[in-house]
Amino acid sequence: MRTWLHLGFVVLCAVFTSCASYGPIRNMEALPKGSSLASIEAGKAQIVCVRPRGPAPGIQASVFEIVDEKPVLIGISASGTRFAHAVAPGQHLFMVVSEAADFLSADVEAGKTYYMRVVPRMGAWKARFSLDAVGAAECCSKRFESQLEDCRPVAMNGDSEKWASENMSSVLTKYAGYYPKWMEKRDSARPHLAASDGR
Repeated sequence: MRTWLHLGFVVLCAVFTSCASYGPIRNMEALPKGSSLASIEAGKAQIVCVRPRGPAPGIQASVFEIVDEKPVLIGISASGTRFAHAVAPGQHLFMVVSEAADFLSADVEAGKTYYMRVVPRMGAWKARFSLDAVGAAECCSKRFESQLEDCRPVAMNGDSEKWASENMSSVLTKYAGYYPKWMEKRDSARPHLAASDGR
């Protein structure tokens, strides 16, 4: 038994720490290389979800906006991809789901673009993911601009909606189980995009 547990841990570490490579794009549409994301809709803000190349390239993470206490899929994040989501001005809550669920809140202004990063971390059996707020200073940095340019643009398609429908029961269970735990954290431990973080 101990041998199998050790082997499983070694395999998990190998997957998690593999070289920074692009991950396979599944249940999303890969846009032509060099394509720009959609421009900001009039009267709205834009959230760009970025996942730079890095650990666990073979594992995807689904990202949702919580609307009226229900998760609505906004994209599926693979290593080395980015996608955009239009939102109304005001307060929003986003969730990333894999083995577990984690959250990020946002307060946005119309006409601005905001960035959140999908970050892999070690889970019990596979990589888990968190959402990281990209602040005003960082989103204007050369390092972040380089990460952004390196990420392939992707967009939702019919396969995305089908995946969401088939997996919604599991998603709802994780939302119900992990959101109360996230709310128990102190404010400084809950990632947040402030209105001033947009550009």
